[in-house]
Amino acid sequence: MAGSSNHQWRETQDYSVGSKADGPKYYPGYKQISSCSATKFHLDPLIPQAAELRAKFPVDGCPIDLISSANVDASNECTYLDAVNKLARDLLYMNPAVIKNLKFKVRAKVLDFKTGHGCLKVSLVLLDGDYKLQAIVFGNLAKCLPGIDVANLTVAEKLDRKNLPSIATEILGKDFDFVLGLGDQTYNSGLNFKIFRFTPVTLYPPTDFGANKGKQKASSPTEIVEETETEITLPKSIPNQNASSEVHKASRFVSS
Repeated sequence: MAGSSNHQWRETQDYSVGSKADGPKYYPGYKQISSCSATKFHLDPLIPQAAELRAKFPVDGCPIDLISSANVDASNECTYLDAVNKLARDLLYMNPAVIKNLKFKVRAKVLDFKTGHGCLKVSLVLLDGDYKLQAIVFGNLAKCLPGIDVANLTVAEKLDRKNLPSIATEILGKDFDFVLGLGDQTYNSGLNFKIFRFTPVTLYPPTDFGANKGKQKASSPTEIVEETETEITLPKSIPNQNASSEVHKASRFVSS
C-alpha cells in the first residue's frame, strides 16, 4: 500500500481507511506500508474503528494505492530504500542473527547458476571482487533475471520444467546491482541469500549472431542480411539461349 502523505491512516472523500498492518516506512516524498493478504481494511466511516482513526489523524485528502506483491515492479526505486550498501566480504562475516531482517545492496557479477525447478527457482553464484555469494531467486524475478521471453521459446523448452532455456546463459559474466536479504540457512558452508531486486549495471545490446557471416551486418539477429553465391542447374529440357553452359552462378540475398 503506497501513498504520498505522512500519515498512516487518511480519509478520501467520505471514507476513512484503517488497517492493522505494520507501521509505515517514511521516505522522501514517499511512504510505504506492507501488510499480509489477510489484513482487514475498514472503509465505513461510521464504525467505531474508523472513528478512532479519524480522531487520531487529520484529513489530508491524499489517495491510497493498494498494490499487490505480484504488481510491484522489482526495479522500482521506491522499493527497499532502506537497503544498505555492502560488499560481499562484509556480508560473509556478519552474524546471521543480526542481519536476518535487513536488506543490502550489492554489486556483483553472475558467475554461475543452476536450477532444478525450471524458471520458478534459480540458484546463483555471485562474484564481488574475490568473494563469492550464494543467492537464490524465485517466481517472476527468476523469469526476468535471465531475460527469458516465453513467446520465443520452443515447445521443448516450454515443457522442460527442470532446465532453463539456453538464452539464460547470456547473464553469465554480467554485473547487476542486487538487493539481497538473508534466506533460509542450511548446514552447508557459507550464508545463503535471497534476491529481492536486481538492476543491470549496463544495458547490453542484442547478440549479433551473424556478425562473422556474410558481407553485411545488421543491428539485430532478425535483420541480418547475408550475401551468398548459389549454383543454379537448368534442366536439359529447358533451352538456354543466353549462356554457353547449363550451370550458372548467381548472387542472391538471404534474410536469416
